[in-house]
Amino acid sequence: MALALRSDLAPTAPPEIAHRAGLRTRLVTRLTGLSQSQLRYWHESGLLDASLRPGRRGIPRLYSWIDYVRIQLASELKVVGTPTPRIRRAVDFLDARLPDWYLLPIHLRYDESHHIRARASGLAPFLADAAGQFALDWPREVQQDAANAERALKDLARRGPLCALSGFDDAVFMDPIVNLAQPSLVGTALETRFLARMATEIGVGETAVLYRLDRSLLTRAIEFEGAVA
Repeated sequence: MALALRSDLAPTAPPEIAHRAGLRTRLVTRLTGLSQSQLRYWHESGLLDASLRPGRRGIPRLYSWIDYVRIQLASELKVVGTPTPRIRRAVDFLDARLPDWYLLPIHLRYDESHHIRARASGLAPFLADAAGQFALDWPREVQQDAANAERALKDLARRGPLCALSGFDDAVFMDPIVNLAQPSLVGTALETRFLARMATEIGVGETAVLYRLDRSLLTRAIEFEGAVA
């Protein structure tokens, strides 16, 4: 039986690691497609702030994994013209009723036919039916944005953590329990940023040999870092 997202399930306490994972502003902008000015506005207005480090001149903001997934949802709602106050209400509702909803991008993945492709074990029971619909009891004050919010949740699951750069998910993954959610090479615990720097210094071939890596995957990881930069 296909799984379905239910708000009556007892919430799972969010792992502390998800609060600590620190993602740079530049990385968040590249993955979400948002501008730095938009992120700064949301941060300064208190809608979606950088909870790890607020930043200042010369010191970039750092976003936790939870911050990042909230931003992904807000970005989707912004695209369809949802006003900022209503984005806030939708995010607050999910935080209150489903405290671990931020695990959705790494918990469920869909294939092109909208069937569940993979589900990580040991996480909160995020469930979706075969059509990718969610069963949430939205309150009246959020009802007008329920359809767009649920569509955004489905997109989070479909695209996964890499969001706008999901085309690289054959070689790159993000998970708050691995390297504090920093983009890493599939099948390893090596950050793509580290591997790209190493390849610049000693070459792709030498890096692949040194760390016993699949060269084609390493090349994709380097391309990913190029897209981020």
